[in-house]
Amino acid sequence: MIEDFLFYMIILATIPFVFVLIKVLFINNAFKKSDYKAASGNGVFNTIFDKGSYGEYLTFQFLEKLEGDNKLLINVYIPKPNGSITEIVLL
Repeated sequence: MIEDFLFYMIILATIPFVFVLIKVLFINNAFKKSDYKAASGNGVFNTIFDKGSYGEYLTFQFLEKLEGDNKLLINVYIPKPNGSITEIVLL
C-alpha cells in the first residue's frame, strides 16, 4: 500500500521534469537554426528560463524570418547626456 503510494508520487513528481525536457528539446532545435545566440551571446538554457530573454528570442526569431535585406541589433547601449546609459534590447 505504501509502496504503491510512493510509486505514484514518484511518477507525479517526474511529470513536470518531462514537460521541461520536451520544451528544452523542442526549443533547442529551433534555437540552433536561429542567429540569436551569435547576436545576443545567450545560450539556450539562459534564454528558455529567463522570461525577458525568451521574449527577446521569440521576437528575434520572428523578425529574422522577414524577407529583404534586414539587420537586427541586440543590446544596443546609448549614452545619455547625464552620463548614464540606456539599453535598447532589440533594434
